[in-house]
Parts: sequence; C-alpha cells; structure tokens
Amino acid sequence: MLYKNILETIKINHYLKNIIIFIPLLLSSDYNKPSIIFISFITFIAFCFISSSVYIFNDLIDINSDIKHPIKRNRPIAGKKITEKSAVFLFLIFLIFSITISYFINIRCLILICSYFILNIFYSLFLKKIAFVDIICIAIGFILRIEAGYISINQAKSITLILLIFFTSLFVTSIKRKLEFMLSKQTGFYRESIQKLAYDRIEKLIDINLYLVLIFYFLLMFQLKNIYAYITLFPFLLIMLRLKNITNNVTNNDDPMFFIINDNIIKYLFVFYVIFLFLYVYTK
Repeated sequence: MLYKNILETIKINHYLKNIIIFIPLLLSSDYNKPSIIFISFITFIAFCFISSSVYIFNDLIDINSDIKHPIKRNRPIAGKKITEKSAVFLFLIFLIFSITISYFINIRCLILICSYFILNIFYSLFLKKIAFVDIICIAIGFILRIEAGYISINQAKSITLILLIFFTSLFVTSIKRKLEFMLSKQTGFYRESIQKLAYDRIEKLIDINLYLVLIFYFLLMFQLKNIYAYITLFPFLLIMLRLKNITNNVTNNDDPMFFIINDNIIKYLFVFYVIFLFLYVYTK
C-alpha cells in the first residue's frame, strides 16, 4: 500500500502532461537519432521529477484545506497515509534529482527547470488564488515544457506550436475550473480563484480557447504540409470535443486527467491520433 500512496502523492498519472516534451523531437529531422531520442527522454524524466516535487509541495501547503475538501481529503498527505516528514523527504529527493539531471543536459535546460519550479512555488503560495492568473500560470508551465523539448535537442522553435500548447493548456485548465465550480455547488467548498466567477463566464472561456486551439492546430498542420499531419486534426478535434462533452454537469470529480485516462472513447481516439502522427513522422 505504501508504494501506491507514494505513486499517488507524486501524481504519476500526471506525467502524461510531460509527453509534449517529445513534440519538437517528432517534428525535427533528427527524430531517428538515438542520442537525440535519449536526450529528449532524459528531459522528460527531469520534468516528471520536478513536477512531482511541485505536486508534493502544493499538497503540503494545502494540507489544512485539503482535509476539509470532499475529494482532496483522500489524498495520501491530507489523509495521513504519508507523514508530512516523509512527504518533505520525497519533495527534496525529486527536486534534487530533477536539478541534477537537467544540469547534465545543458545550462539552458537547468534554467527552465528552475524557472518552472519557482513559478509553481509562487503559484502554490498565492497566484492560484487569483482568477485567470492561476490558469495563465499553468499554461506558462506547459510553454516551459515545450521550450525544454526544443532546447534539449537544439532545435529552432515554432511559435505556432508554442501558441497551440498555450491555448490547449488554457482549454483543459478552464475545464478543470468548470469541474471545480460544479463540485463546489454541491459541497459549498470553493477555490478562491473561482469564488467570484460565473459559470457562463467559464463556459465562454472554454469555447474561446477551443476555437483558438483548432485555429493554431490547423496552422501548424498547414506548415507541415503532409497528408497524415492533416488527418491528425480529426482525432485531435474529437478528443477536445469529447473532453468538453463528458465533463458537462459532472459533480463528483474535478480533475480532467481522470476523464482523459479513464474514458475509452478518448483512448481509442488517442490511438488513432498516434498512428497518424507516426505515419507523418515516417513519411515527412
């Protein structure tokens, strides 16, 4: 049971977010070079470790409020399944490992890892309490991930891809705020950043970000000029619409990752997406 509590504490299921680090590799001409693949993988590990340290820090900071939360009170730290002392130890281990790994990649990657960590410390302490600023911070975190993907393999950046990642993050985070809002209506336990938000405003934010995501995705596919790249637009669009649809009127969970990981339709769509993505890689 201890290892399960540790995996839940470091939020290993959220490592899926760091896969975007591999996107610059897939779009580069060096995608089949073992040394470049290895560096991208190590960068992925570094971000997984730093994100785990951030998750632990956030749970330690929020322990008193999490105890009162209908869902978060079941987290290992809030539920006393892992002691605070053990959590601090895990926090330091993952932080040190991440910084050490990024140092050996290159200095710019180390700076990005440290920037991500500092941003999330400020986020955990007070930025997450400010409406709209909180979701912008999360989106910046994803930009830092994609930047690390570029920097680690010394590839030129695509502004279109960076904006696509930014608005996709805003879209998913806005859905998370909607889920929190719906859950809060049932429990009366409101996150500070959504206390003064209206439900229709959150819905509008979701729709606006979805439109922007599709615009920048199409622009990126247009730049790639490959039939398989164009085809990926369809499963990608369906995944976005499916996530938006299945999270309507949900009142028992506030984590979009839960629906992404557990919804079978999204899984099938993701498989099709990956198939056409690799067809693009091998035919470009």
